Amino acid sequence: MDLFKLSKLALFGFSALASAWPYCVSADDEIARGKYIVENVAKCTECHSPRGQNGENEKGLSRSGAKLVFEPITPNASWAESAPNIRGIRGYNEESAVTLFSSGIAKNYGRLAPPMPTYNMTEDDSRAVYKYLKSLEH
Repeated sequence: MDLFKLSKLALFGFSALASAWPYCVSADDEIARGKYIVENVAKCTECHSPRGQNGENEKGLSRSGAKLVFEPITPNASWAESAPNIRGIRGYNEESAVTLFSSGIAKNYGRLAPPMPTYNMTEDDSRAVYKYLKSLEH
């Protein structure tokens, strides 16, 4: 086999192998993805952030927990009165957070109380959200 054909074969083999490896993103990309999901898709800030008298989020307190300012239309004994602080997602490791975001099952007490929805996020989205919330710990 001549050198030209061998180099083409080697290049083809390398290309096939490289394209078969899973796509890897940087930690910063994953945190940015989590931020996008939290702020623009799941809208976590709406319930988990305190609001001032003008109804806007209080500066510097985003996602630090808040009393809910709305109630269910019909009485619901399991309705949560407040949304917890989710900055740093304290008490959760990555695996328990993935379970929380993908199935709505909280680590210590089972199903989340309404009005918290069950998001059914993918594992990748759940990990990105966890990493973003964890990055807010500081």
